[in-house]
Amino acid sequence: MIALHLIIDKLRNELNYPEHMIPETARKILELDDTLKPGFLQWFKTGVYPSINIEGYTIKRLIDEEAMTVISAFITMDALIKEPNLAKDALAYGKDRIRVN
Repeated sequence: MIALHLIIDKLRNELNYPEHMIPETARKILELDDTLKPGFLQWFKTGVYPSINIEGYTIKRLIDEEAMTVISAFITMDALIKEPNLAKDALAYGKDRIRVN
């Protein structure tokens, strides 16, 4: 996976994340399911979205149809793996933030 300081730099300098959100968001990225890590690395290095499909969702679909940021889309895909019912319920209600502990 990618070094923490590189994730923090991208969140801060390229994606303009609010400072108070960076530590928790970086933690969630580091804890992504192993299924998602190669796709995240691909996007991080090239900007190309992976074609991973989980429960009928892809990163591109979440960005296009749910108006998520790419980071929110990866975190949502992680939730679809770890807490599929909760994640699908949240998506059905149009929420773009899912908290998985």
